Amino acid sequence: MTNFVEQILQLCDDMLIVIPRDSDIIAAKAYIHGLKTINPKLLLSSWHEHVTLLYKDQIDDNNFDYFLKADYNSHLDKVDVSGQDVHAIIAKIRNNAMVFSEHTQQTLLKYVQNLCNLTMLYFEK
Repeated sequence: MTNFVEQILQLCDDMLIVIPRDSDIIAAKAYIHGLKTINPKLLLSSWHEHVTLLYKDQIDDNNFDYFLKADYNSHLDKVDVSGQDVHAIIAKIRNNAMVFSEHTQQTLLKYVQNLCNLTMLYFEK
């Protein structure tokens, strides 16, 4: 669990290098820090349920294009995000990701693969 939380925080730090001073990434990092203290298992289980179980095949196939073109509306309607406009956040991330270099896209996918693998290890034990 500790490795998962540290990895997701490192992802936020690296995203802030690529997209400096992004308010959504800064807010996500603060939220993750809060959950790290209060309920780190919620981070792990949420990622597992909403990312790993749904998209592991595409992630393992390094299919970055899938995530740029996917329609997340039906899935997002089932996710409680406490008043956040997740559709707008996803559109913003998508717009940024479209202009990422190939290296940055692959780095991002590697983080996501690592996070998914960590949740698989956690829930398989």
